[in-house]
Amino acid sequence: MNSDKNLKLFKLFIFLILQLFLAIDINCQEISSELDSIYNHSINDESNIKIDKYYNILDKYSSNGNLVQLGNDAHQIGRWFFKDKQYELAVDFVKIAYKAREKTKPYDPELLSRSYFNYALYNKWLGKYDIAIEFFEKVVSINESEKLKGRAYALSAECYDIIGDSYKAIKDYKKAFFYYNKEGVIKNVLGGHINIGVAYLNIRSDFASKEAIYHFKKADSMSSASNIKTKFLIYNNLGTLYSQSNSLKNTEKSLLYYLKALDCATKLKKDSNISSVSYNLAVVYSKIDLKVSQEYFNRALRHCPKNDPLISYIHMGLGIKALEEKEYLKAQSSFKTSLEKFLNKDIPDIYWVPSKNDSDQVLEKAKFLELLKRKLKAWIALAKQTESIE
Repeated sequence: MNSDKNLKLFKLFIFLILQLFLAIDINCQEISSELDSIYNHSINDESNIKIDKYYNILDKYSSNGNLVQLGNDAHQIGRWFFKDKQYELAVDFVKIAYKAREKTKPYDPELLSRSYFNYALYNKWLGKYDIAIEFFEKVVSINESEKLKGRAYALSAECYDIIGDSYKAIKDYKKAFFYYNKEGVIKNVLGGHINIGVAYLNIRSDFASKEAIYHFKKADSMSSASNIKTKFLIYNNLGTLYSQSNSLKNTEKSLLYYLKALDCATKLKKDSNISSVSYNLAVVYSKIDLKVSQEYFNRALRHCPKNDPLISYIHMGLGIKALEEKEYLKAQSSFKTSLEKFLNKDIPDIYWVPSKNDSDQVLEKAKFLELLKRKLKAWIALAKQTESIE
């Protein structure tokens, strides 16, 4: 009886071991021992020597027609270079990987999906958003693999957000929701609500504002009180929504949420967050209390990290405040500094006008357009005040 039982247990053990090996074969990529040896023994090599060694081993697999190993090793090399923040090299090697995996027989959809995903991700880091979007679309087009689809849609949406296409961003964020809900990853669902709320906020229509409120409040209800970082994002965005929305504009609610966000930022002790919400408070107060507004602008500048893009917004805000005070030349001086920060170049004087080429270099085109409109408004106001044709 015990003998039979032991035999059954032994067979079950063998069965489980076989299943484990099959799982490893199906779901994992195995890099070659030669590649592992090069990586571990060439840490002190000059970068070019190491790269040459990598190309030599890949050329060998290419010549032998060993596409599986070519794909596996090239994919891993790309990951190593990405980890070392050498993004151009990461792109080059993962491109070799996905091209090999496209030709591999039998076709492995999951491994190909991973290489497409990494190629898209690395290009996103390089700011090549069109290429990133194209390859995130390739990831989601592989019907046999669903593992990375939620993340691919979400990152594609982020790319659309950056290039200013909020409608396509929302479309992809909603598709990401489908997979996140399916996976049951609360953290991803929570982040998705915040991201889609921001995308709706950028559209600034009445309908979009209501949708944004829904998603921010949904995120607020899902996040714990101890999750201060998430609470900061929610409150700061709700403050902006009530500050900027045409139909839902409410100064009292805007200040309420901004002050909640400032409390979170202070607890986090993160300068960029303190600077961001202080700037937002300064802009709101520029309409109701110029003295308090100046205090928040000073606080924003004090906490703003060096070379942070927010600096250009803060100086634009100071220009808007000067405009409210009817100090038009002072406003133009602040707008000049803001332009310099936007374009990362010195500008000769307040009368300088950017060329089309300058405008094309700016990623935050909506904010840049707002700055130009404020400059124009200040010149018109000055002209009316002085009755000057100039």
